[in-house]
Amino acid sequence: MKNIKKTAATSALAMTMALSFGITACSPNRKPDDDSSGYTYRTYTTVSPSNWNLLTQSDNNDRQVSNYLNSSFFEFDFAYDDSGKIIDGGFAVKYSAATKLEDVTSEYAGQYGIEEGTTGNRAWKLTLRSDLKWNDGTQIDANDFVYSMKQTLDPLFMNRLASQYYGSNMIVHNARDYVYAGSSGWFAADSPYTNYTEDLDDKIVFTLGNADENAEKYGGAINSMRSSMGFPASYTAAQVAAYIAKNGFNKPVTASAEDILALEGKTFAEIKADSALLATWQQVIASWQTEPNEELDFFVTNYTYPELSFDEVGFFAKSDLELVVVFDNTFEFLDENGNLTYEAPYYLQSFPLVKEDLYEASKRAPSAGSTLWTSNYGSSVATTASWGPYMLTNYQAGSTYTLSRNENWYGYNMDMYKGQYQTDRIVCRTIPEWETAWRAFQLGEIDDISIDPTIAAQYRTSSQAYYTPQDLVASIHIQSSEEALRNRQTAGVNKTILLQPEFRKALSLAIDRSAYAAAATTSSLA
Repeated sequence: MKNIKKTAATSALAMTMALSFGITACSPNRKPDDDSSGYTYRTYTTVSPSNWNLLTQSDNNDRQVSNYLNSSFFEFDFAYDDSGKIIDGGFAVKYSAATKLEDVTSEYAGQYGIEEGTTGNRAWKLTLRSDLKWNDGTQIDANDFVYSMKQTLDPLFMNRLASQYYGSNMIVHNARDYVYAGSSGWFAADSPYTNYTEDLDDKIVFTLGNADENAEKYGGAINSMRSSMGFPASYTAAQVAAYIAKNGFNKPVTASAEDILALEGKTFAEIKADSALLATWQQVIASWQTEPNEELDFFVTNYTYPELSFDEVGFFAKSDLELVVVFDNTFEFLDENGNLTYEAPYYLQSFPLVKEDLYEASKRAPSAGSTLWTSNYGSSVATTASWGPYMLTNYQAGSTYTLSRNENWYGYNMDMYKGQYQTDRIVCRTIPEWETAWRAFQLGEIDDISIDPTIAAQYRTSSQAYYTPQDLVASIHIQSSEEALRNRQTAGVNKTILLQPEFRKALSLAIDRSAYAAAATTSSLA
């Protein structure tokens, strides 16, 4: 499966720096009414979080809690010049929960899928700080990360987070095989098979169908090309074939949609044995393939995953403070001088960490009609542990939660965090409507609020307005259905030009990312 997602509907991506901003009360960090010590920051959220278990949480809203409960191996920040201004394109990476990162590929050559003679970019050793602790003072070491990864990949749970470690961007050795150990069924061919070899020709079946079309024949399995392209789940095999015939992928395809659809349901061996089918296939794969083994992207296969011990997964503790991770793909986390690159915080910012005694107590056997285990870890104060700057001390679903200072957090002993996290507790109310939050702010009940366009002109220059630089990723989605575009055309207006890859590329190149951020985001209010 391709590392970079191709999409049939997205033509332009804007990634730049934008500003988010809000205003704060004149006297934030108020002392609480019921406690004469410490300072409380009172804020609000529009949707109450409900699950901050990293293994299962499903949306960014829940991260408003989990972000305070967890830490990172590295800190990634903008780079600044001597005057304090952000350097365009500059960045700085510093160690946080880790103290060292080393390429140890040569030590494991011949093991964990690393070929003999391989010298770099596959196996990495993280050395952890010796003062990592849970909020109750319990020591954290490399074995806790190994336990947590084993729980993440546990086939009894099928946790949402598991696929992050065997997807196209990060492939921990044998992670996927451990998740599916012992299971049988139909899968995208590049799920059980990493490399294409001719002995697979009788085992893999070409299909462009969606899950409904493939339900009876292939157990609902679809090929990975559909996922990479972002085709809607409703797109039939005929619609996908028509798209390929019309647009191709990296280059045009001259085969008709009917010719492409004729490949449907054929094994690779059958395609190779028929000259007409083979000619069509060669056009399709020539348009698609940019890397080895991408033939597999168009096929599904019936496969039984062998039983596998977690000891065979490329994630283990070399010592209490040394964590080794072996990938099937390569990364350049260090430059030629041994300095951390942007890939380190991007891919290795952290690994999931759960507190073993609480997590074991939170496990729930499958309910009636289900085969999967579940967990209520990270859904209440009693089921929550923290190794971040704050810990959860109060939670009322749908109403409020409180985060209090975690005195056992290692970061309070580091110079890089001095001046940060000075608030002793954060009390967050759930207020769905901005107008209600605005009234609460005016009454002094909360200490900050985002600046809505309705008040921007009045408050944008206020001394209490704070501007925060941040990355922005925005996309423009363009209709890719020829039928839909033709139905929307009027005399003299050509909508189908949007189907042309060259036009979409030109549109993408024409966008001034900085101007877009300044005019169409909160930066325009600054």
